[in-house]
Amino acid sequence: MRGSGVDLKKFKKINTNQNKIILLPARVVREKGIIEFIKASRLLKQYKYKFVVAGSLDYAKSSGLKKEELEEANIDKTVKFIGYQKNIYKILKKTAIVCLPSYREGLPKSLCEAAACGIPIVTTKSVGCTEVVKSKFNGELCRIKDYLSLATKIKKLILEPKLRAIYGKNSINFAKKNFDIKLIGNKIIDIYNELLIYEK
Repeated sequence: MRGSGVDLKKFKKINTNQNKIILLPARVVREKGIIEFIKASRLLKQYKYKFVVAGSLDYAKSSGLKKEELEEANIDKTVKFIGYQKNIYKILKKTAIVCLPSYREGLPKSLCEAAACGIPIVTTKSVGCTEVVKSKFNGELCRIKDYLSLATKIKKLILEPKLRAIYGKNSINFAKKNFDIKLIGNKIIDIYNELLIYEK
């Protein structure tokens, strides 16, 4: 079973053609690839896209970046940090590409939501991420902890709007078949019913 599902009535198809945001929707911790995202943004600033991180600073985790660390890493301000967003769909509507250069994941809900909206994705070849993104089908996969690989994949999607459209269409179809909250809910009910029968 693939995660807790996505409400497809809430996360609807988005027209990304005119959008200029490359969004990383995740907590600000090292293992989400924040530093690699910043480094990639520097290499791609000539393309006039806005690199945005939507997520809270996680001071509780040892891998959480402190405010001063972020300021030092992002000294040229190529990335904008907007903090936790209660209504992430509002940001997704302005997004051209969703990016999650994570080192490891379970099943990232942020990518499931992006797929449901038809937004092309760049993520890493980590186990959880590859459950949502299939290489050359609905997104691009880069190497883990490799900002050059990340920048190359993002650049490819920036320069190929027709490919972005194909990936977006494939993402919506994939999300309908695999992440619809109704389908996930029915599967959970079936599991409980089987357990109840077994107990009897």
